[in-house]
Amino acid sequence: MKFLYFFILILTTSIFSQTLYYSSFSDSDDDYLICSDWSLDIPSSTWGISFGNSKDFNGFRFNYRDCDAGTVNGFNFTMWDSYSVINSEVNGISFGLIPHASRLRGLNLGLGAVIADEEMLGLNFGLFGTVSEGRMYGVNLSGLALVSSGNIKGINFGGLALVSQSGITGLNFGGLALVSAGDIKGINFGGLASVSQGNIYGLNLSLLALVSEGNIKGINFGGLALVSQSEITGFNFGGFALVSQGNIHGINFGGFASVTQGNMK
Repeated sequence: MKFLYFFILILTTSIFSQTLYYSSFSDSDDDYLICSDWSLDIPSSTWGISFGNSKDFNGFRFNYRDCDAGTVNGFNFTMWDSYSVINSEVNGISFGLIPHASRLRGLNLGLGAVIADEEMLGLNFGLFGTVSEGRMYGVNLSGLALVSSGNIKGINFGGLALVSQSGITGLNFGGLALVSAGDIKGINFGGLASVSQGNIYGLNLSLLALVSEGNIKGINFGGLALVSQSEITGFNFGGFALVSQGNIHGINFGGFASVTQGNMK
């Protein structure tokens, strides 16, 4: 009974001693939300087990919805998407419906999605979406879409699409499409199409089209068409057409047409 009284005392003290503060969540000076730093921390406010919106915590942390969580080292559970993630970082295990922080490093699992505003490193899985506004390195998986504004490197799987605004490197699979604004390098499979605004290097397969604004080099297969605005080099197969605005070198096959504005050797 004394232990129960002691626990209630700690809980009520924590609740009534909580502080509220304003956190900006957009570029506008008028857009603010109210965050609470309330948490029940055992045995310390910096390490152990925490329930609530604790800051800079080491250990096991459980919170319904984060708001500028600071740095968490260990295990972080969040039920819902964060209110605000300004300069937040989780090193260790992130788990919940939508784990979301500035930087996620370690094992990051989302029953809905996993989101990082700056970078995502490690083993990353979001059932419907795995999204980073910066780089994404490691084993990166998503049932539907894997999307990054930075580079994607490692073993990368998007059930429907794998998209990068920078480059994609490694073992890469997009169930329907593999799309990059930079280079695509490695073993690359886009179920229907693989499209790059840079170069495509390596072993590259697409059932319909393989398209690059740069060079295509390696062993390349486009079930219907293989198209490059630069050179095509290596063992290259386009089921109906092989098209290049530059040279075509190597063992090259276009079922109905092989077209180049350069040389074919």
